[in-house]
Amino acid sequence: QLACPLDLGCHSVVESAPRQPRREPREPRQPREPRQPRREEELPVACTFAFDARFGPIIVGPRGATVRQLEQDSKTAISLDRDQSLISIRGATQEDVQKAQKLIEELLSRNVDRV
Repeated sequence: QLACPLDLGCHSVVESAPRQPRREPREPRQPREPRQPRREEELPVACTFAFDARFGPIIVGPRGATVRQLEQDSKTAISLDRDQSLISIRGATQEDVQKAQKLIEELLSRNVDRV
């Protein structure tokens, strides 16, 4: 420690730490895997089916949490048209779309008594 530069004795100055040697350059990052298409127009396989409008809030869930979880689990984009009581599911493959449809049907059958 060095003494106060103003000789007031009120504080002390700590010597600066020695400089760290320069780091070696980083290796270039590996390219990322192509992302899953998420926007609806990028998803080639589509399915639309009717549902009872009373089930809309159950499918959407609190603040959209249920429909987001369904989308994540099935790797699809799900949209509801409450005016026409239609659900549109878009996915990269037919299997993803069928999985989403199955998950929605299971959700509705579990909650049929809540309507």
